[in-house]
Parts: sequence; C-alpha cells; structure tokens
Amino acid sequence: MIKRGLLFGVLGFLMSFVTLFLYIGIPKPEEVEIIEPSIEESLSGWNALEELLVTHLREPVSFDDDIFVSILMQDLMKGITSFKRITITGYSNLVLWDSDQSRMGRKYRGWDISGSEEGVKITDTLLMIGEPITMEGTRVGYLYVYISNDIKAQDIAINGWKNYMNILAYSISSEVAIKDMKSISDISRHTVKRKDLLHFTVLSQDGIILEDIDKSLVGEPYKKGWIEKARVRSAEVVGNSLFISIPVNNRGNEVGEIDIMVRISKQEVAEKKTGIFGMFPPELTRIKNLIYPIVSFIILFAVGWMLGGAPTAIRSATEVEAEAEEGVALSGERLEIEEELGKLKTSRDDLISEIAEKQKLGSELDKEIGEKQSLKGDLDEQVQAAEKIGVQKEEEEILFDSLLKEDKAGSAEQGREELELTQRIVAKRREEIALSARVEAKRKELIELERKADESKGGSEE
Repeated sequence: MIKRGLLFGVLGFLMSFVTLFLYIGIPKPEEVEIIEPSIEESLSGWNALEELLVTHLREPVSFDDDIFVSILMQDLMKGITSFKRITITGYSNLVLWDSDQSRMGRKYRGWDISGSEEGVKITDTLLMIGEPITMEGTRVGYLYVYISNDIKAQDIAINGWKNYMNILAYSISSEVAIKDMKSISDISRHTVKRKDLLHFTVLSQDGIILEDIDKSLVGEPYKKGWIEKARVRSAEVVGNSLFISIPVNNRGNEVGEIDIMVRISKQEVAEKKTGIFGMFPPELTRIKNLIYPIVSFIILFAVGWMLGGAPTAIRSATEVEAEAEEGVALSGERLEIEEELGKLKTSRDDLISEIAEKQKLGSELDKEIGEKQSLKGDLDEQVQAAEKIGVQKEEEEILFDSLLKEDKAGSAEQGREELELTQRIVAKRREEIALSARVEAKRKELIELERKADESKGGSEE
C-alpha cells in the first residue's frame, strides 16, 4: 500500500508540476545585467558614523572652540580608520580641525552640492561626504569625510560600519557601565531607524539587553538567539549581510558589548537568465507555486493508501474486464485442481487401506500356507510309510502267497485302504497346488497395490 501511495503521490506531483510549467511557460533567454551596488548604499555605515560624530561635535563647534574640538577628535580618531581625510569647519567655513594639521585655521575650500555642500561628491579617486552640524536648528558648521574610491564598494561598506561601531562603543561606554538605557537609546536612535539594519543589540556585562530594535526586549535578560549564530569579534560577511560584535570598555574594564548585523550589497555576475537547467522557469521553485504539487502529492498519496487493492496504474475498462474474466477462469481452474487433489487424496487413503487389508490377507495366507506345508509333510510321511508297507506287502505276498490266498477277504480290505490312502495323497497334492496358485495370485495383487500406492504418494507430493 505504501508503494501504491507513493506512485499515486508522484503522479499527482508531476501532473501539478507540468500544469504549472505549461501555465508559466518556458523562460525565454534574455540578457540580465546585475548592477554594481551604488555608492550611496556602500556609504551607509559612513553616514551613520557622521551622524554620531555630529552629536559629539555639536556643542564645541557651536562655541567655535578649536581646542575643545581638537581634544575631542584626538579621542575619537582612535576608532576611525580607512579614510583619506576628515575636516571640521565652523562659522565662516574656517577649519576648526583637520586630519591634515597644516590646514587648521584656514578657510575651507570645499565643493558645491546644491549650494549646501551636503551629501556626496564622487571623483575618480575620492568619495567626499558632507554633513551639516546644527545647534538648536541652526547650522554652525560642517563635517567632511574623504574616502578612497579605489576599493570595492563592499569593502567601503565594511570599513564604514566598523568605524561606526568603534565610535559607538566609545560614545556609550559610561552609559553601558551604569545601565542608562535612555541615554543609550538617544545616542543610537539614528542607527535603529536605518532600513539596512537587520539586528542591533547592546548587552551589559551580566547579559541584560540595554538597547535593541525590538523595544519590548529592552531591560530583559538576553536569551540565546541571533548573536550565537554569527558570533565573531570582527567583521564577517555572510552572503550579503555583515555581522560585527565588539566589546564596550569603560576605564579599562569590559562592561558590555554591541552586536550588529546589516544588509550590504555585493557584486554578482549573471550572463543569461535561462531558467533552471536551461528549461524550467525560476518561478517554479517559489514556495507559493510548489505548494500545489506538494498538496497534490499528499492527497493522491492518501488516496493510493486508502484504495489498498486498487490497480497501480490507470487502465481501460476492457483491460479490467478481461483481467476479471481471466481471474474467474483461474479461480474455476483452481477449484477443479483442488477438487482433483481431494479425490487423489481420498483414492490414496483408500489404496493405503486396501494395501493394509491385503497385507493382512497375505499374512493370513502365509499362515495357511505354513499349515498346508506342515500337512503336506505329514502326508509325505504317510506316503513313504505306505510305500514301505507296499514293499513289505510284496515281499509278504511272495513269501506267503499261500497265506494271502487263504485270506482273500482280508487282502481285499487292505487294498481298499491303500487305494483310499493314494486318493487322499493325490487330493492333498491338488489342494497344495491350488493353494500355491492362490498365494502367487495374492502376491501379484499385493505388488500391484503397492505400485499404485507409490504412484499416489508421488502425485500427492507434486
């Protein structure tokens, strides 16, 4: 029944699959161009970094305090790498701080993007990102970051997010130490709103969730989940996702950690879209389309299972009727064979009974023959005695002829006795011959019965 169910299920799956294939149609070969990730997508981490730096620079830039800005940037720059240049300007576009110290105090000569110098400017060698610094809604300066444009977009994205994580760990170190969840949320509020963010979790040293995309988890003990699946202490790219986990240190002690996973794009190459094995459209492998063949398989598997003795393939009514008639004929023939076997068994039993009776009769005949042979021996002795008596009689007749003549009446009586004895001997011999003939006939009959019994046993065994 399992095989029948599987056969029905496979047939149902194939019929449904072929129907879908005919409905969707054979995919036409077409040229497909996979566009390389845009610069804006690869700069997501750098944009997050600029937003975080602006929160630190807002107050000192508003006071136009180049000393304060320098002290602050000296600490922040410990977590920033993979850049060409960073510039911070204040009022009148004067440079308050620059990674190139020779440019500090000069007027910044930047670029013009819609008159605001905000956004991204791209050249053959550089990517320039501009972010305004505002204080109570008033622009007080600009933050500019220059990045080399001679590396892959994926590497640019990885570097940006690594730098952001280092600055974030520095920014919330004291808040993580005292578990100030509100301050941590204020500092990271721009991050959790990003569309490319998949996971973001801040943990204390004792495993309490201090910040997460899912706000309902904040304040709860962390249970094993997504972090364990991609646990590393450095950037790790899996598919098109980037996972970063870094510790949070405060005054030389580790007080927690930050784990983040973001979606990044990577370059893919595909020359032609010809479908699966060059024939089947990719849409066939989608879950919503595969549901129909799977459901068909399950339903027909159940039908095949319940049918039990039903035929394993679809056949015509004529074939079914012919097989039914053949089955009836075979059943009749089988009944005849069984009846014949019954008769043979009965005949065999009768033969065995008859053989037993013949064997019993043979034993009786053997016993009778023994008795007759014993009687024959007695008769032979009597004959020998009679012959001896005859010889003696002849001698007596020669010697005593005279006496015999005198006693004729006695001689006649003796002659009659001898005649009767001879007749009795002849009769016994005839009886012995007849008995021997009967014994021989019985022996032949017994042999024939034994032959029939052996033939009956051989037929029964076959």
